[in-house]
Amino acid sequence: MIGARDWFKSVAAGQRPAGSAFMPLLEMIAPRVAGSTWQQMSSDPTAWSSALGQTAQLLGSSALTLGWDETLLAEACGVPLIWNEDRPQLGSRAEQFNTQAKSAGRLPALLETAQRLSQTARPERACVLAITGPATLARQVFAAKPEKPVLEQLKPVLVEVVEGLCQGRPECLVLRESGVSATGDVKPDLRRIYNTLKNIASYYGVMTALHLDGYADWQQDAARWTVLRIDHLLLGADAAGQLPQPACFEGWQSLGWPLSTSDAAASQARIEASTGSLDKNGVGVLFTTLPQAEPAIEALHGINAMLS
Repeated sequence: MIGARDWFKSVAAGQRPAGSAFMPLLEMIAPRVAGSTWQQMSSDPTAWSSALGQTAQLLGSSALTLGWDETLLAEACGVPLIWNEDRPQLGSRAEQFNTQAKSAGRLPALLETAQRLSQTARPERACVLAITGPATLARQVFAAKPEKPVLEQLKPVLVEVVEGLCQGRPECLVLRESGVSATGDVKPDLRRIYNTLKNIASYYGVMTALHLDGYADWQQDAARWTVLRIDHLLLGADAAGQLPQPACFEGWQSLGWPLSTSDAAASQARIEASTGSLDKNGVGVLFTTLPQAEPAIEALHGINAMLS
């Protein structure tokens, strides 16, 4: 295993990393480590950045990950939010689309936390920021397909947010698509808005990756998204909550596989299968955890030990 920052540096340069890396998604357990709640933490950039830093240090993680709450951008766009046992859930579609989303909801806290983490992560850790992708956001905000009239409304918001996230020059910006939005066709209007967002990230020297979650079949769905010419793909669980089976797949320079934090034997088998595909195909391999999971600290230490 190599450090996440070195791994991202290699793949961003178009090179094969010297090994795999582990990037646990720590936001779900950070409030517990810091003695806070998710609602309080995600509304306060000082608390947010401090909690993530503490958690990464406790686990010996070489990556700081931020923005994996899929409700953040939709909330700022005007979708009502419901808190249930300290977990945010989206209500119905927005009654009125908020064109000033950048200053609404918890989004200002996210953007300020991103700036802080991008600076404090270096030189020990990679900073990886995530945001909801255009197709999923169209469904969340308008209950609509990602077609031109909807995307034209979302584009100014997405451009502002992506620019705000990239100004600190993190190692990677991840655009997340989930559910039915991860399985649909990638039509020209959606490709155009993705090209715009990729160009913004590229201007700041930030690598772009795609994260698919809640898909039907990862290979079939990933094949649809190759038209975006994003080189790096991260996978969550499928629509049934099952983890993807590692396999060789053309069209991506690197692949990110989620590991089970409740089944050590399954994680070991997945690590062996995934690193075997790297040896055969020269594809960069990154291991993650599920964004929605709240893994035990002992389980994450165990995965670190496996990879080391």
